[in-house]
Amino acid sequence: MSLVSLPVFGFLVATVLLYWGVPGRGRVWVLLAAGALFAVGQATIFLPLYVLLAGVTWVVAGRLAARRRVGRSIRVGFVAMLSVLVVNLLAWKVFEIPAHTAIAAAPELSRLAFPGYADIFIPVGLSFLSFRLIHVLVERTRGRRPEFRAAPVSYLLAYLFFPPLWIAGPLQRFEDFSRQLRAARRPGLAELNHAAIRITSGLVKKLLVADALGRWAQPLLLQPDTTDPVTLACAVYAASLQLYMDFSGYSDIAIGLGRLFGIQVPENFDWPILATDIATFWRKWHITLHTFFRDYVFLPLFGTRPRPWKTYLGFMVTIFLFQIWHQLSWTFLFLGLFHGVGVVGVHAWRSTRRRAPTLHRWVARTPTPLAIWITFTWFSIGNIVFMTDPMQMWTVLARLLCL
Repeated sequence: MSLVSLPVFGFLVATVLLYWGVPGRGRVWVLLAAGALFAVGQATIFLPLYVLLAGVTWVVAGRLAARRRVGRSIRVGFVAMLSVLVVNLLAWKVFEIPAHTAIAAAPELSRLAFPGYADIFIPVGLSFLSFRLIHVLVERTRGRRPEFRAAPVSYLLAYLFFPPLWIAGPLQRFEDFSRQLRAARRPGLAELNHAAIRITSGLVKKLLVADALGRWAQPLLLQPDTTDPVTLACAVYAASLQLYMDFSGYSDIAIGLGRLFGIQVPENFDWPILATDIATFWRKWHITLHTFFRDYVFLPLFGTRPRPWKTYLGFMVTIFLFQIWHQLSWTFLFLGLFHGVGVVGVHAWRSTRRRAPTLHRWVARTPTPLAIWITFTWFSIGNIVFMTDPMQMWTVLARLLCL
């Protein structure tokens, strides 16, 4: 998580001071320069690829919008541009598999085989860049929002390379970002106080809580036979809490840094660990990515009121994609199926309310703490795979059940 490194944090604070030290029209160029430097520092050789994708997407979307306004067909052009973004991301994800294997097996030799990559398996930030570009392509082509017609390309690049959000989000929408950028005012005492609280809470979550839990829990998950089942169960829950604290802490830091620039970044977590079912859990986890898949995958492909079987298929596809965008590996293929089945099961159960009202009333009496524990346990079982691999999960579960 790069935002917690002292040099990067210092760089961003210096950028904030420079940002407010120049006239209003020059601020976007400060963001552009800082974003470019940040991108170069994270993934040096890939910046031309990022800029090329951004430029092509912006131009193509603009031309498609113009064709749409005069009633001409845009289907072929839109599908072609969307395919470029998706296939490019998929190609790098596929490349990650042999690159990861080669680098893990022989780091020095693999640097010769894959020059310029070092320990980077795919272009850093490419996933979130691709998601933002898909959002820009869809909304600019629709032509419904004035921000996509009036904003210069400098605003697009500032949006794409805004340092606090570049690597892991949250996924802010372009119209929201550009509107705030135009109207940005120096943060007052209340905003500075809010930013300080969010940044501090994020650092505490990440550095003091998440890292400590990870250092204790992961060795036990990798070698479950070295400890007793009770301690191992504690490690399973600790690993899940570590993942939540790590990711939500990073989002807190990004939100706080955004406030320093006068940008209100959307919330990304709503206490998912207190959810009472797994479907609600995933609506509260990485909220901005969840809404992205809802708006650009579920609704376009499966509609607003599809038939039950199509609804369940939509949930399955959406949760599956929500998982495998991390990496094309057996771990995330398993997690996509595991959590997809869980979400579909919750919605299928809800659909039986009229057919089995008595059973639903009985289940509704389940104490909230018990429902939270069941939900978090489901997530934690899947998280064993995230922290290790699918085969290791069965070893851990066998040890927990004393088999």
